[in-house]
Amino acid sequence: MECAHHLFEVIGSRKNVDNIGSDAFDVVIESPEMTRDAIKWCDLIFAAGSTVVNGTITDFLIQDKPVLFYVVTISVAARILNLYSYCHCGH
Repeated sequence: MECAHHLFEVIGSRKNVDNIGSDAFDVVIESPEMTRDAIKWCDLIFAAGSTVVNGTITDFLIQDKPVLFYVVTISVAARILNLYSYCHCGH
């Protein structure tokens, strides 16, 4: 069975510079500077809930792109701010 990200172009970026260049599920993690370029061409943004903690959530909310936040960290903020979110632990 082929992984879903092989059907789409996927770019991963992390604020933690120690992760740059590492491999996460066959996706190479790019620098945070790459995020802005990726947002320009992407059709959908998947953003970790930690963006609400590290202050980068606004980078994704000002875009004219659909955003899906994931993991438990964003759960309460997503409910309050009416954001799309998913956490498999929350169902």
